[in-house]
Amino acid sequence: MYIYLFTMDLFYLIQMIVQILQFGFRINIQTISDLFCRLFNFLNYSLATQSSMILAYISFERLVSIKHFHKVAILRKEKTQLIYFLVIFIYNLAFYSPIAYYISLHIDSSNNTSNVCDFISTQSQLVLGNMDLVNRVVIPFVLMTIFTIILIDFIFQSRKRIHQKNYSSKQNRNFQKDIKFAITSIALNVVYVLFNLPVSIFLILPNYYLYLTYPALLFLFYSSYAVNFYIILITNSLIRNEFLILIKLRNDKNNKNSRTNTVRCQIKK
Repeated sequence: MYIYLFTMDLFYLIQMIVQILQFGFRINIQTISDLFCRLFNFLNYSLATQSSMILAYISFERLVSIKHFHKVAILRKEKTQLIYFLVIFIYNLAFYSPIAYYISLHIDSSNNTSNVCDFISTQSQLVLGNMDLVNRVVIPFVLMTIFTIILIDFIFQSRKRIHQKNYSSKQNRNFQKDIKFAITSIALNVVYVLFNLPVSIFLILPNYYLYLTYPALLFLFYSSYAVNFYIILITNSLIRNEFLILIKLRNDKNNKNSRTNTVRCQIKK
């Protein structure tokens, strides 16, 4: 799931090149053709929700792994994760299919001499803007928040039992790991909403692209797809170890032994 997350984030960040050319160099390649205008916006909208729904899956998997360890195996199967990824991928393509019809290349109403790739009417902008706000911000945030609240409550309930029963140092270490994950979930939730909500609200406003603050909020929105990696890298030791091995700053031998021991422990359980 982390591979899916980082892949989708990277793919989405590549689209930012189009916005950099438009706002930084006044080169709007969306106006090359009506087909490119529709296709770019369709992909831009339909792929935006993938990362947040993957984060929701990761939060749910972690919650199940802590509360019901014997039931988490199915969530960790590659087949299950691939099916989930494909389902949300196809769902978002279908959900945002109206984008291809309600965004087109046409004459700018504020400047009759130039073309603009935008919504064909104020009504279509309002409807699709609200659809996007609910699907991309509200639903993922609600899911991530629910899973995180349940996780935090369970962690602190476990902490009380640890104090009462004098649990081992190993159990205390596991508790510390759970706390770190809860903090990661909270950070991902807060960052996602703070970075995504402003531009979603702007897209409902008439002539949103004329506001001076719109480009800044748009790049803030794109930044949410960059910070996921760094938040997880800092807080997740497994991802951090794999990353250090990838860039040749750590030997893979010790990491293989660690993974082998982890697998053996899971088999014993």
